[in-house]
Amino acid sequence: MPGTAPQTTPKTAIVTGASSGIGYAIACSFAAAGYAVLAAGRNADRLADLASKLPGVATWMGDLATASACNRLVEYCRDLNG
Repeated sequence: MPGTAPQTTPKTAIVTGASSGIGYAIACSFAAAGYAVLAAGRNADRLADLASKLPGVATWMGDLATASACNRLVEYCRDLNG
């Protein structure tokens, strides 16, 4: 339709270590920039705190020490974002 801006899907950022420190700050920065954020970390309480402060941020709790855990995180992100 002429004159209509195209609908865009926000970019997605997977942020590991997002339950504290630099990862937390990076998740906040991406959310402020309009990204869809999937915040991953090992501390469920801190991730819940992050999600309560940044509505729309999805969280994933787990330890990414193995390839299978990394694959589960990516699959979860795909499920969230289609």
